[in-house]
Amino acid sequence: MGAIYYVYSVILFLTIPIIPLSMASILNILIMRFTNMGNHKDLLKIIGGILAMVLAIVFNMKMQKLGTSGMNQQQILNMLSEGNNSLVGISSKVFPGVSEAVKAIVFSGSFVGLKNIILFLIITLCTLFIFLIAGEKLYFKGVIGISEAPSARRKLNNKDLQKVSRKSSPIKSLVGKELKILFRTPIYFMNCIIMNFLWPVFLLIPFFTEPEVFKNFKRLVPVINDTKWIGIIIIISLAAGIFITSSNLITSTAISREGSNLFVSKYIAVGYDVQLIAKVLSGAIMGMVGILAMLLVILFLMKLPLYMILIVFVSSIPGILFSAMLGIIIDVAFPKLNWDNEVKAVKQNFNGFIAIMVGIGVSVLMAIAAINLNFDKFVMSIIAILLFLIIDCILYKIIVTKGVSLFRNIEV
Repeated sequence: MGAIYYVYSVILFLTIPIIPLSMASILNILIMRFTNMGNHKDLLKIIGGILAMVLAIVFNMKMQKLGTSGMNQQQILNMLSEGNNSLVGISSKVFPGVSEAVKAIVFSGSFVGLKNIILFLIITLCTLFIFLIAGEKLYFKGVIGISEAPSARRKLNNKDLQKVSRKSSPIKSLVGKELKILFRTPIYFMNCIIMNFLWPVFLLIPFFTEPEVFKNFKRLVPVINDTKWIGIIIIISLAAGIFITSSNLITSTAISREGSNLFVSKYIAVGYDVQLIAKVLSGAIMGMVGILAMLLVILFLMKLPLYMILIVFVSSIPGILFSAMLGIIIDVAFPKLNWDNEVKAVKQNFNGFIAIMVGIGVSVLMAIAAINLNFDKFVMSIIAILLFLIIDCILYKIIVTKGVSLFRNIEV
């Protein structure tokens, strides 16, 4: 490898990103100019985030399957290179210039390398030129009105007006408002809503990558159906409710997500205690949805009796309420209201980290106690349920007294 090889490497390192970035930008400009998809940018962000997550999970599953299939490193390299550089050929079909870049490196010591590096730079410049022309001619026409929200304008008759303005309880309306914001805001949807459905997916991954795991798991069905294991199942369900609800970050960022709009909550004709409980209920509802999603996956993997499903769901509720109420107490005590992007309210909020760590810590302590204590597991599970119900009552009292006081003293 001579000096020319390193010169070519530096040139390619600096210029290779130009082609894919230009192609992606041209595609975005065309979409903005000739469709009205920009008016539905929040929906597109949600769909794009879900697709990216699905692709990441599928890629992870494929890599795990590849790793467990017995292939060594040399076999994987042979598979990638067989068929006359098939991987390079596929890449060239997606991104022009890849083949020339590879040949420039491989034949850097000859005229072939010089010819290919020149061809690659010409292709790069042409792509960049097309991007600049498209940007100049189409970008501003496409970006006009992109910040406007779409609305279906229609004339309301008396019946429609009564329907949209019907009376509802304050707490029901506030819970509905919280859930609508969580579902409609892409950042909140990806970090707070989707998290409730990821744990069941993670549970399924080993069964798809290693079929033997599924066979071994099926053998546990008779053991789980044995009534002597109900105590352990109740404790696991309680711990699962704590962990899933604390990890969805709904209540531990509920006040922070209000940001500079918190003043609205101070002026509406609804008590602070009702507003805080509504935020708790929104987090608890999604925690229950997460438990139900987990139960559906377990039902897919093994046939559980109905009474066992009910035991798991009911046992998880005290843990769900514990995490939901603890999260709102943490966030009302230390709200992060100064942010200019929803990401900072959720992903850069230390309150969410504290809630997750508490959830993990409590769940681990319960598991250790269940394993190590030489005590009747069913009695232990009943004590744990009663203990968490008492803690939930205490947390509720804290929310409607100290929590209201803290909420009242928050200044935007």
